[in-house]
This record gives sequence, structure tokens and C-alpha cells, in this order.
Amino acid sequence: LRVPIISTIIGEGGSGGALAIAVADQVLMLQYSTYSVISPE
Repeated sequence: LRVPIISTIIGEGGSGGALAIAVADQVLMLQYSTYSVISPE
């Protein structure tokens, strides 16, 4: 039985947290949320 994993970003997803979210089958984001694997400079 395959169960899909869905993650939702409602604010900020960055660095290690962004990598953990990426293991889901589907990633949903709100309109003004941010998602980055590296921190912006």
C-alpha cells in the first residue's frame, strides 16, 4: 500500500529544513512563502 507524502510550506523553508521537506512526493507552497536550500546573501 503506497501512501503519498505531501508537505506544505506556509512560511520559510531553508537550509536543512528545506532538504527535509524535499523528500515528500508533493511540495505545496503558499503565495508568499520562501524555499531555499542555501541561505541568500
